Amino acid sequence: MDRHLIIAGGGRVGAQVADVLLKADLPFVVIEFDSRRVDLLKEKGYPVINRNAGQSLIMEAAGLEKARLFLITTPALVIVGHIISFVRKQRPDLHIVTRS
Repeated sequence: MDRHLIIAGGGRVGAQVADVLLKADLPFVVIEFDSRRVDLLKEKGYPVINRNAGQSLIMEAAGLEKARLFLITTPALVIVGHIISFVRKQRPDLHIVTRS
């Protein structure tokens, strides 16, 4: 992927964003930790990675180096902070949008 969006969190909000991106024909990948949600996202045909978004190997698989936007939809503030710190170290130029 190139110039795609990365969505960290495939719950209600992340899935709704993925729905819109798919309809708009914009490339994206979802990173989700919960295997039940991963199965639901795969059933919809979404590109999804089943792991923790704060890991180097997962970010590499998601194409962090080529992404145009990083969207964090998880509501857990501690996790959000960890992901932001990680992404900022790898891609200080990348725009990050978080759920509030």
